[in-house]
Amino acid sequence: MKIKKINVLIILMIVALIIGCSSQEFTSAKLYVQQKNLPKAEEFFLLAMEREPMNPEVPYLLARDVYGPQEKYGLTLEYLNKSLERGPLFEKEIAELKEYFWQKSYNEGLRYYTALQNQSAEDPEKAIELAVRYLENAKEFKPVDERAFYQLARIAKNYMEDDEKSMAYLDEGLKRAENASLIREYKAIQLVQKGERDEALSLLKEVMSMESDRKMEASQLYARILLEDERYDEAEATFKEIVENDPDNSDNYFNLGYLYVRMAGVADDADNAEKAAEFFEKAKNQFEIVLAMNPDDLLVIEAVGDLYTELKDYMTAEYYYQQMVDKDPMNANYIKKLGRVIYLQGRHEEGQALWDQAKTLEALDE
Repeated sequence: MKIKKINVLIILMIVALIIGCSSQEFTSAKLYVQQKNLPKAEEFFLLAMEREPMNPEVPYLLARDVYGPQEKYGLTLEYLNKSLERGPLFEKEIAELKEYFWQKSYNEGLRYYTALQNQSAEDPEKAIELAVRYLENAKEFKPVDERAFYQLARIAKNYMEDDEKSMAYLDEGLKRAENASLIREYKAIQLVQKGERDEALSLLKEVMSMESDRKMEASQLYARILLEDERYDEAEATFKEIVENDPDNSDNYFNLGYLYVRMAGVADDADNAEKAAEFFEKAKNQFEIVLAMNPDDLLVIEAVGDLYTELKDYMTAEYYYQQMVDKDPMNANYIKKLGRVIYLQGRHEEGQALWDQAKTLEALDE
């Protein structure tokens, strides 16, 4: 029991020596902070760093009271870490400060990036420089958060036209951030553009296995890549899973219907009329669901009409285009589409009359 008491006393004495017996430099630095003379405060904090090499409070206060308020975030982070190197005494406070300065630097970087997107930046080059500087600081304050890496990758690609640097940010984020679904998805998009589709699919598959709010977006992108690669069976399984997971989204039924149209086309090219008819029927079922969910959505009706036009099913296309014209009889584009499919059915005079009507409407708009 006596030994334990002695140990406790020794620890208390050490803490007192480290913190309680402040050097004159440290005392002066804190006084200059109170007087808001930050240049002098910095000068004396740095002197105190040498005079008190074991005291974690010196670098902590230098970061918190001098560098942070001046938005010198690189130095802020450096001295917060120096405090941790000297001991865990301010560990909780430092974690809170890092979160605070992450928010400030990230939001500031995002502000400059948004100005670039909106084309409202007075000096785009300066906006790029500042956006990168703040976001670079943000990723160091909180490397487990993927958002700063993601924004930096977008800036590098879209405004610096540096694909290599963009990919480097993404790879760094994958190593350091936790559950980086957004980064994986964005890297997958870049890989598809480069033709590296298998690796892109692998990254998207990882996102699909996560508990992430990007899961649905990743699944949709995954399915579209499979569709583009004509891996129809895999695409069908993925689109069906998407519909099951999000049954209230009409776009999911439309995408599945479009897949069946493609599959019907492949079967038709292979002279497999029975299979083609089966897929056409499945496509129609999906489109009927879409229209039942969006009976007045002209964009949906037009898309369905366009698909049947591509399939050269002009009679069915006419049915949908006629709905469009009925809902918006002064739309020249709708009338032209209706006239075209009627003309292609051999009803030339009727089709030509609709074309002439559309031209008259276009002339009125000029």
